[in-house]
Amino acid sequence: STWGACVDSDPLGGAPFMAHAIISNPVTYGHIHCAEALGVPLHIMFPQPWTPTEEFPHPFSGLPYDGQNKRINRLSYYGFDELQW
Repeated sequence: STWGACVDSDPLGGAPFMAHAIISNPVTYGHIHCAEALGVPLHIMFPQPWTPTEEFPHPFSGLPYDGQNKRINRLSYYGFDELQW
């Protein structure tokens, strides 16, 4: 659960955990309520690049994330935009 991710102990080592800030994807639910209840900052960020970059292809392009073909990575954003619109 979202709350558990903010306050539960580490499931592998059992170390106690309490979030000092929450970084969340905009489309998730509960982040604002957890941040408010804990009194911690909430940073809403999209974890995937949507502007052209040579480091990664567009997330929906189906291309591998190996960083090998920088030109194709950048062009994948323009190609996806053409298909989307």
